[in-house]
Amino acid sequence: MNNKVLALIVLIAIPAFLILGCDQNRAKSWVENTQRFSVEAAKIADLTVSTHNGAIDITGADTSELSVSVVCKAGGRNELDAQSALDAIELVSRTTDADSYELGWKWREPRKTGWSGEVRFQVQVPAGLVINAVTHNGEIEVRDTTAACDLKTHNGRLIVDGGKDVLKAHTHNGRVEVASQATRMDVSSHNGSVTIDASKCPTLGGKIGCHNGSIKIAMGENTASDVSVCTQNGRISCDVPWRVSSSKSKNRIQGSFGEGGPSLDVQAHNGSVKIVKGKT
Repeated sequence: MNNKVLALIVLIAIPAFLILGCDQNRAKSWVENTQRFSVEAAKIADLTVSTHNGAIDITGADTSELSVSVVCKAGGRNELDAQSALDAIELVSRTTDADSYELGWKWREPRKTGWSGEVRFQVQVPAGLVINAVTHNGEIEVRDTTAACDLKTHNGRLIVDGGKDVLKAHTHNGRVEVASQATRMDVSSHNGSVTIDASKCPTLGGKIGCHNGSIKIAMGENTASDVSVCTQNGRISCDVPWRVSSSKSKNRIQGSFGEGGPSLDVQAHNGSVKIVKGKT
């Protein structure tokens, strides 16, 4: 056997070994439970919810407490092992300073080979709470809130219907859909479309970006903003009256909406940018 053939066998064998090894470590059985509890929120100004694997769903309401529903799902090599993994999931629910609260989870003990954990949070909050939400694998949805939001996920979509002041929403793999009265938005997706309904925003500034996907922004009739739009591989269209101040090329345009206002930077790499009239 010559050296080239031997090298080829080794190159094939190593990935196969890694794949089989990964399969051996994957959970074969799953169990789950649901926990519900409430927290007095009269003195809470901002809430942070974090999970590595799992979705986060937050709804604002006329209430003075946090109403929390948590679904914990654990996997193991067999049902007994999965139950041990579930028992090892510890929920975190604590005050972090005078007016901040944290919801999350951790392993009670070192995670064993073959264990997997997924924890999903559904939380009803006072509408005026500042919201911070972070997950690595899972979607985030926030509705009916009236304060700032900071939302991050790596693999999952972001849906926002609410929020004011400053809205931050970032995902790597997933689409973003926002309908908000926030006057500053910092929104992006690497792989996925971005849709912004800013029809109720009096002014709009910030940055909206997308690497692979289109961007669509609905501007209000009275929304004031100075907008810079750029796309590397795509087209720019605007169905709303605006004053174009610079048009260096079909892929780069600057203009103003309303009487002009804060700067809004809109950038797409592989995708189109479309600005349309918002709902009245």
